Amino acid sequence: MKIESTDEDLRTMLSSAYYKIPRFQRPYSWDQENIQEFWEDIVQENPQDYFIGSMVVYKDGKQRFGVVDGQQRLTTITILLSVLRDMFVRLGLKDLAQGVHGLIERRNIDNKLEFIVSTESSYPYFQDRIQKWGAPALTVDLHSEEESLQTAHSQLMDLVLSALESIDNDPSLSARRRADLKEEKLKSIRDALLNLKVILVKLDDEDDAYVIFETLNTRGKDLALTDLVKNHLTKSIKAKNPQSDEVKIKWKQLLETIEGSTADLKMDAFIHHFWLSKYDYLPAKSLFKVIKKRSHQIVHPSSSTRCWKTRSCIAQ
Repeated sequence: MKIESTDEDLRTMLSSAYYKIPRFQRPYSWDQENIQEFWEDIVQENPQDYFIGSMVVYKDGKQRFGVVDGQQRLTTITILLSVLRDMFVRLGLKDLAQGVHGLIERRNIDNKLEFIVSTESSYPYFQDRIQKWGAPALTVDLHSEEESLQTAHSQLMDLVLSALESIDNDPSLSARRRADLKEEKLKSIRDALLNLKVILVKLDDEDDAYVIFETLNTRGKDLALTDLVKNHLTKSIKAKNPQSDEVKIKWKQLLETIEGSTADLKMDAFIHHFWLSKYDYLPAKSLFKVIKKRSHQIVHPSSSTRCWKTRSCIAQ
């Protein structure tokens, strides 16, 4: 089995190859919560070098790949690119619209236009109603996958419009300034999306790709909240003395106290219940993202006043 693994950003990935989502793949299924979380992580947070995981593909020709793992993310990314293209068109920014469209559709080696991400299960809805430049040309029956795609497209369009709303509603801005700010905002969303990092795992054979996919998804074990918090703290708070890592020592003492108690306590549950006793309700699966965001304010306070106590900083 030959495995090629490359660290790429989305701009490079979409500019250098074509990707096919075979019919036997499961339908597009991201719901509104998935879309909202994607938007918040990628666009609102606008992190540098944000990693969106690995994608597993197999070679299906020269610079052509079949997608085994990553189709939901790749489809959502294409939908958002299509929304941004249409918004650029709406604002009369044709050059910027064509630049984005070049990551949705481009000419192949035979000089024929071809969509960079193609899917069989939702054909022709995805191609005609989302990827295509201009008005739809076909009448398409909507089934469950098409409805999911339509919902995702509408939600992402609403989110982009909401991002521009404050600019439109500012009476102090001139028409020219308002147009400039909206262009800048759309470009910032575009760049945040295209700067996303992915590990692209390429296999020569389709069967090998499925072996890798099954290994990644069945043999691995999701990190517990305890592990995520520990790793984040030890990464963010550097040891002053490598031979006496205070964070690791105190974390070990805390873990031994909690899980060594006569009470039936687990560290994951303790962290979650502590949060619920002090702050707003959050489901356990969403807690680490908030802890990570708030702890950044502790380790890297934005103001000149440093926050030394975790509790007071988290409450901000």
